[in-house]
Amino acid sequence: MQKVVLGMKYEPFYKFFQDHFQGDFDICETNINKFEDVSIYVAQYNPEVLIFAEQFLEFEDEDNKDEKIFELINSISKNVRVCYMCIRNIDDPFFDQLKDVGITDIFYTPEIDMNRIKQQLKKRANKDNVVFYGTTEPIN
Repeated sequence: MQKVVLGMKYEPFYKFFQDHFQGDFDICETNINKFEDVSIYVAQYNPEVLIFAEQFLEFEDEDNKDEKIFELINSISKNVRVCYMCIRNIDDPFFDQLKDVGITDIFYTPEIDMNRIKQQLKKRANKDNVVFYGTTEPIN
């Protein structure tokens, strides 16, 4: 089973993902509340997958958020698959930058389709076929 760090606030998001991923992925026990916490748990657990949920994290420096995100991504081992979740327009140039650093799984809408995410992460990452998903299940 792939070991996964959920880069998102603990309440209520972590529990939501944990419940949906149970049996498919080994979810690492974390207590992330802000962006700066993510790298600590990635270093501690050395996961196969990091699900980084931009919209479910607090950032100390909102003005330099994109720059800080790329610093984090570039500091993580290339063996860690990063699944990037955010709420942005599909034409945001940020996505081109994500593709350039090897991110192959990008979910960009406010709704979440957990089955689609699970199925995507069970497939092998493929740089030639970067996947952008709108999603369908709202998180309450």
